[in-house]
Amino acid sequence: MAIISFVTFPKKRRYFIVEQPSFVMKKNTSGKNVRKRSTKYVPTLDTIFVDEQLKIDPNAVEEAIAISNGRLTVDDEAFPHKVDFLKTHHDFGKKFKILNIEEDEELELMAFEASDKAKKNITTAKDSVIRAMAIEFISPSAGQNKSVKSLRISLRKFTENNPDFVNRINDFANDSFNNEKLMVSTLLSKKVIKLVGKSFSWADSDESIYTASQAQDAPKSLAIWLKNDKAGRQAMSSFVEKLEKLKD
Repeated sequence: MAIISFVTFPKKRRYFIVEQPSFVMKKNTSGKNVRKRSTKYVPTLDTIFVDEQLKIDPNAVEEAIAISNGRLTVDDEAFPHKVDFLKTHHDFGKKFKILNIEEDEELELMAFEASDKAKKNITTAKDSVIRAMAIEFISPSAGQNKSVKSLRISLRKFTENNPDFVNRINDFANDSFNNEKLMVSTLLSKKVIKLVGKSFSWADSDESIYTASQAQDAPKSLAIWLKNDKAGRQAMSSFVEKLEKLKD
C-alpha cells in the first residue's frame, strides 16, 4: 500500500474543490504540444480520459474530489486512476501538490507555531485591542457590548482547528492600520459614533461621516479611510478632539 498526500499550496485551504474536467496536453516526439485531452475521475472506469470514457459508458459520471483542511490522502494501489488524475490535473503544481514527510512535519510545526502566536496575541493584547479584534472578526455589536473577558474566550475558541483565523489574528497584530482600527473601536464603544448597516455617523447628531462599500467590512474600511484619505485624516483629528473632551 502506497499512501500519497496531496496538499494545497502556497497556503493551506480549508476546502478546495478539484475542478473537473481537467485536461492533459499530449506532446509529439519533439516535445511540442499537439493535442489537448480532457480528463475526469470516474471510479468505475479504468481510464481518466473523457474520450475513452465516453466509448465505454456515455453516461459515466465523475466523482467529486475535494481537499479538506489542506490535505487529501489517497491509496495509490487501491485508487491508481484517482492518483493519475490528480497528478495530471492542470492545477497540480500550481494550487496543490504531493507532500513528502519532511514537508508535512515542517508545515505541521509551522501551524503549531502560528497557533501559539495567535493565542499569545489574544491573551496579552490590551482590552482596546481585543475590542478592535472582536469588531473585525466577530461583529461590531459584540465588540461594543460584550465583556473583554468573554471576547478573549470567543477569539481563543475561534483559533482551534482554524488555520485561516489564526493567520488573520496574526496579520491583525502586524497590521499597519492598527492605530486607526483601535480608534474606530474606541469611538464605537464610547458611543461617539454609531454604525448602522454600512454607514457611520455622529452619535449625537446623526450627521453622516463615512459609508463603506459593504456592511461586513465597514469598521476596517473606515480605518483604512482614516489613514489613507485626506478627508479621513481630517475626520481623525475631529475624533481625537471628541475623545479629549470626554476626558475633561
